Amino acid sequence: MIDAIATVKPLLEVNVTSVLVYFADGHSLTLPIATRIPKGGFRKPHWVPVVLKRRREADVRATPRK
Repeated sequence: MIDAIATVKPLLEVNVTSVLVYFADGHSLTLPIATRIPKGGFRKPHWVPVVLKRRREADVRATPRK
């Protein structure tokens, strides 16, 4: 699994989105939404609604491989 993630990571970017995207897909989490990270972190788990987007080909070529 780690190898698969390492392989596709340069091809993807993470974008913050609206919780409505999750509702439109028929899913949502029961955790509170993190709007900002407090000093010292959260006491309880929070989530940030995100979508994975395929990077443009030019951006993928410009990303250095590790």
